[in-house]
Amino acid sequence: MKWDVLPLGELAASTDGAISIGPFGSAMKADTYTEVGVPVVRGTNISDTRAWKGDWVYIPEDLADRMKRCLVFAGDLVLPHRGSIGEVAIIPDDEQGRYFISSSLMKITLDRGKIEPLFCYYFLRSAEGRSEILRFSSSVGTPGIGQPLTSLRQFKIPVPPLPEQRAIAATLEALDDKIELNRKMNATLEAMARALFRDWFVDFGPTRAKAEGRAPYLSPDLWPLFPARLDPEGKPEGWAEKPLDEIADFLNGLALQKFPGEGQPDSLPVIKIAELRNGITANSNRASRKVPLRNARKLVMP
Repeated sequence: MKWDVLPLGELAASTDGAISIGPFGSAMKADTYTEVGVPVVRGTNISDTRAWKGDWVYIPEDLADRMKRCLVFAGDLVLPHRGSIGEVAIIPDDEQGRYFISSSLMKITLDRGKIEPLFCYYFLRSAEGRSEILRFSSSVGTPGIGQPLTSLRQFKIPVPPLPEQRAIAATLEALDDKIELNRKMNATLEAMARALFRDWFVDFGPTRAKAEGRAPYLSPDLWPLFPARLDPEGKPEGWAEKPLDEIADFLNGLALQKFPGEGQPDSLPVIKIAELRNGITANSNRASRKVPLRNARKLVMP
């Protein structure tokens, strides 16, 4: 069965301000922010999951009430029209109740009799959906979407029957929840690993414990690996400090602009400083797998 493809404007709710943009900068100066109130969604709060990220700022409740078109509620979609074009967030159904969008964002309230908001959110997060958004953007200067609200209304969205939309959204939501759970577990394990590393190799905990005659707190196969005393320099006896280039081989990266991966389904993500901080994301550059063998050492294969 072929799905209809409709402009987003035809899927918006009929309420006033269903499609709206954040306030002009003059209406939202830094001295407007308060310690409590209505949280302001900024581009820095939008992550590559349904969860928020970053720090929050707030505006007074009465100020938010005077700019109702900039308020967003559960199920509304929020997209940057300036800056991180291609990102999208869905407002959660949480105790906060309502949020306020910053001047760099636009929002849409959808007609739930036509489209499931979570389905629309997942489509816009997909490679195809992101390409549709980027079709209206300009990369000259600061990335942005010209005529933001007109462009938002023109985004083309596939619209299967509502039961199919809900089934698709529920499946993707369950996968997202599992991914988020795994991410939190990984974060816990990473914190434990950092604490362990600090104890062993920064604070020299096992060696200090031995020197003070304390009971072993590591497994029997690990405890003997640590010296029983510190040397005059304050490090475990027998350990040495050496320059990194004495114990590691350095390999410069490859100029992968010569091997673009656009349009290739098996392309590889390019690891730059941003990827070291944030991991591989939809914004990561891509490179072709067809790199000459002489450069193969500069590829990190999964």
